[in-house]
Amino acid sequence: MEINTDRAVSGTVFPIGISDFENLISNGMVYIDKTSCLEELLTPGTGVFQIQRPRRFGKTLAMSMLSCFLEMNYENPEDRSRPERLFRDLAIYKNRAFCDEYMGRYPVISISFKDVEGDTFEDAAEMIVAIFAELASRFAFLTKKTALDTLFLQRINPNSL
Repeated sequence: MEINTDRAVSGTVFPIGISDFENLISNGMVYIDKTSCLEELLTPGTGVFQIQRPRRFGKTLAMSMLSCFLEMNYENPEDRSRPERLFRDLAIYKNRAFCDEYMGRYPVISISFKDVEGDTFEDAAEMIVAIFAELASRFAFLTKKTALDTLFLQRINPNSL
């Protein structure tokens, strides 16, 4: 007999196996707030930040949270409504200066190999190629001159302009 652990406490949804931060927050699932670690992670001088945890300990969810926090709206780079909506009830949102500097301000390419599997090396390699093809399609707009070019250059090298 299989037990459904998704709804263990009177209607509360526990995100068993969910690693998409936006999905988790938007659907009101239980989330242990780890957003305060963003300050430590993003503070200049931190150097390398290595996350070592066993399987199923939230590494992909942590990367999804980081991506949602940093990622800008590519169509309207000054629109930060998505991260505002996702983080407004979480610890990091209390540090407004930090959020103003980082939240929704950067282009982000996030790659997860969590679901890559195959019976052969070739099968797994094919799945990885599909991941990169989807990314290339998603970011194809970057090959065209846009306002994002100037904004991106300002972010990576403020003295370049």
